[in-house]
Amino acid sequence: MSEQNIRIRLTGESDIDKLNQDLQNLQDQERAIRAEMLKTQAEYQKQVYDIQANVKGREAQIAA
Repeated sequence: MSEQNIRIRLTGESDIDKLNQDLQNLQDQERAIRAEMLKTQAEYQKQVYDIQANVKGREAQIAA
C-alpha cells in the first residue's frame, strides 16, 4: 500500500469515527429533548386535570 493510500485510509477512518461520534451526540441530544418534551407534556396534562377539577368544584358550588 502506498503512503498516499495509507494517508487516505487513515483520514477516511478518522472521518468515519468523527461522523459516528457526531451521530452519537445527536442521538443523545434527541433522547434528552424527547425526555424533556414528555416531562413538559405530563406537567401540562396535570395542569389541565387540576383546572378541570377546579371548574367542576365551582360548578358544584354554584349548583348548590
